[in-house]
Amino acid sequence: LWSGIATRAMAIALPLLPIAGVFGLVPLPPRIVVAIIAITGMYVVVSEASKRFFYRRMDPGRRTQATR
Repeated sequence: LWSGIATRAMAIALPLLPIAGVFGLVPLPPRIVVAIIAITGMYVVVSEASKRFFYRRMDPGRRTQATR
């Protein structure tokens, strides 16, 4: 979890650092960053809802070797 958060933070911060010019990096417009965050958030919500929908449809009394 923490390594993923650190990677995302570095990806956002890297173009804002003074060394970014050396690599030719430019910061994304704030509108694009907000859109990326919104799309990612919607993905998380939809995938969690899909998992809940799927597993509610499963027979809760049925157990297999994988779930023991």
